[in-house]
Amino acid sequence: QLNHQTQSIYGRLAPSQERGHPPVDLLVEAWQASDFVFLGKQMFNAFQETVFEIEPSLIQIRNRLLEQGCLGACLTGTGSHVVGLLAPDSPKVADWEWDVPNATVQEVQTLPSEFPGWVRHIE
Repeated sequence: QLNHQTQSIYGRLAPSQERGHPPVDLLVEAWQASDFVFLGKQMFNAFQETVFEIEPSLIQIRNRLLEQGCLGACLTGTGSHVVGLLAPDSPKVADWEWDVPNATVQEVQTLPSEFPGWVRHIE
């Protein structure tokens, strides 16, 4: 984990680094169509470049996830984790050769679409 204050990260984020996100409906449609390549390309975190400047070792983690076959990978929040998206037919994480010092990797699954309330539309 990073030893930083979230306020410091917010203060370093230039307005020009902000990026609009695709509409939620478009992401839901891609999920339902199993278009994981599209979803991987949409992965974004506005803090990523700023945090990578402070903690370059996170770049190695992101790059290693992509090398292992993730369709996309990005920072979560202000730097507690890096997350990657694997296609259903990707090799299991347990079979990876993970050689990044001071970093562990863990495979998790998303909730199925049948899970009630997994997407909530805000009017």
